[in-house]
Amino acid sequence: MEQLQKKAGQLEDILAAAGVEKYAFRFVEKQTGEFNAEDEGFTLYRTLFDNDLRLTVFLGGRMGVASGNDLSYAGMQALTESALSAARAAEPDPCRDIAPQEPSAVFRTGCYEPDMDAFFERFRELLSGIRSEYPLIRLSLSMATHVRRHVIYRNANGTTFEKFGGYYELEVEFAANDGENTTGIDFVGLTFTDLDKPLLEQPRLRQHLRDTVAQLHKIPVGEKFTGTVILTPECLAGFLYSLLFSTVTDGVILNGTSLWRDRLDQKVTDEQITLDLPAAHPDNVDPDCFTGDGFRTQDVRLLDHGVLKSHLLGLFVANKTGRPVTKSGGSFLVMAPGEQSLAQIIASTRRGLIVGGFSGGEPEINGEFSGVAKNSFYVEDGQIRGAVMETMISGNLFDLFGHITALSQERVRVGEGLLPYLAAPDIVISGK
Repeated sequence: MEQLQKKAGQLEDILAAAGVEKYAFRFVEKQTGEFNAEDEGFTLYRTLFDNDLRLTVFLGGRMGVASGNDLSYAGMQALTESALSAARAAEPDPCRDIAPQEPSAVFRTGCYEPDMDAFFERFRELLSGIRSEYPLIRLSLSMATHVRRHVIYRNANGTTFEKFGGYYELEVEFAANDGENTTGIDFVGLTFTDLDKPLLEQPRLRQHLRDTVAQLHKIPVGEKFTGTVILTPECLAGFLYSLLFSTVTDGVILNGTSLWRDRLDQKVTDEQITLDLPAAHPDNVDPDCFTGDGFRTQDVRLLDHGVLKSHLLGLFVANKTGRPVTKSGGSFLVMAPGEQSLAQIIASTRRGLIVGGFSGGEPEINGEFSGVAKNSFYVEDGQIRGAVMETMISGNLFDLFGHITALSQERVRVGEGLLPYLAAPDIVISGK
């Protein structure tokens, strides 16, 4: 802790000596403890260390940026000169700026000091549990890590933010094999901050294992039809990020390609959808406490019963467009739950798919998408009939979110947020 603070002080001395009066920088000191295992047992334990410094300087309205991991005094001097060279070569732009002074703060999140012995025992318990409870599962690679970061942000306006954050992370790759059939590889990534319960009880891990075993005996979908897709929370996260990237982020607002650019306070999705980006949430193990521009994060409501309430704009694009800056890290989405249980949603589905994953390119500007539904199950007359062979789905992203059948009461914490199951009609489904 004291070492990184000392480095920050040294860098400010270097900047002062170079005559830099306007600047911002961010130090990150990262330590990762990692266990690796393959099907036959443990293969690796190691501790990794990583440092990073990102420096932004301004010279007469010109901005220069440089990054590096040499935090020695000489290394920081060289990085400063690189940033100054970039500034000298840049075009002046008054819209490039740093945040005004904010009250300085220290943030502590998650579990900064890990219990690696207890973590190892939980990891070993997990591997043993999978082998005994799911004998058809074949583990290919499993990684259990603890990540901790010490971050210091400062700018010339007097803001100082410091964060101490840590979390446990589990990544498991596996397939199923019954001697005759083998499934494709599934992957589960989980993050958490305590070891109070067995890792096998983490959200949706058992469901993934059961679904993978079920994939051993797939059924064909048959002819092309138009039906309902029920997106799992993991799959929904991917579609949500595609939607938001194409409608509310810096690039599409600045270049004018966003269909939602001028639709603030207008209805843009189904009224069942309310979507928040909270500054802190009990299920977010690594919250963004401050933005890259130097603002302390705030709660942001993106959609309120289908009405667009905010874009996601950094300081530069906000200045360029005359719109308000969004004080959000934008990394954890929380969607309000629906009124039906997942079982009720399935029971009311005449024909469609439960889609666990989607493999396809990014949707077109107009929202059109097409790709392969992964880890999916065929539903007919309210019953799950079985896992399906490789199946294509296609539709329109704006139609999908503009007219949904239901959201589930159940929500699942996935890496990208806390999300329900979402059912949408009128999706074209075709097997091979």
